Amino acid sequence: MASGSSAYVFPARRAAKRFPHVSPDTLNVTLRSLAHGLDHFAVHDFRRTMRSELSGLGVWADLLQTLERGEKYKVVSIPVRAAAWLCAPGG
Repeated sequence: MASGSSAYVFPARRAAKRFPHVSPDTLNVTLRSLAHGLDHFAVHDFRRTMRSELSGLGVWADLLQTLERGEKYKVVSIPVRAAAWLCAPGG
């Protein structure tokens, strides 16, 4: 679903050769303007928060590392203990 005449959903606000889409710093700049008393906060903090929350829910450490790095998780890397959990009724 593109925005206006752009092929991107979130196009750059001004013509940019380097990034025709939203620049990697856009979220950090926005967060800085909304910080409301936070000394430092960056998009990377969302990644750490996600990892902490998912870990607390029992998500496997190797899966969390894979998600953090943005890799595809290979089904063959799921531990054998997961097979029973995945096949259990309601699992």
